Amino acid sequence: MSARSPAADPSWSGVAYRWARKNLFRTWLDAIITLFFGGVGLYVFVRFLAFVFVTGRWGIIDVNLRLLLVGRWPSDELSVIGISVVVLGLWGGLIAGIVHGRQVRRGTSVVASMSMSQRVSDLVRRFGLIIGTVLLMLALTDTPGPWLMASA
Repeated sequence: MSARSPAADPSWSGVAYRWARKNLFRTWLDAIITLFFGGVGLYVFVRFLAFVFVTGRWGIIDVNLRLLLVGRWPSDELSVIGISVVVLGLWGGLIAGIVHGRQVRRGTSVVASMSMSQRVSDLVRRFGLIIGTVLLMLALTDTPGPWLMASA
């Protein structure tokens, strides 16, 4: 069975229009509310982008990065935080592996029936924000230590 694109399938034509008409513009009051909050959302988004790319003072983040990441934790005991994060990650991976193994044995695993591209897409959907945040924080560091800890 080949996957057809929504554009090639006649049953998909107008789905977005019908959804918007049913959920966003059912009555004139719904239309006014949708347009008002859509405008507010667009305004907030434009202001946010202007702050991030034009007026944001990111030097403060660079100066206080250690304080933002670990607070007032003593410098000579930072390895404790790193080891704790790695151990928690290992425990999380171990538990996830055990749960997945049980699902595979029972035949209830959804992941086992996915293709590789579907698995990657699923992982990006689940963990993309976390990975992006970690990479952003790592980009602000000046030393290789945080990169080594994140790769561990």
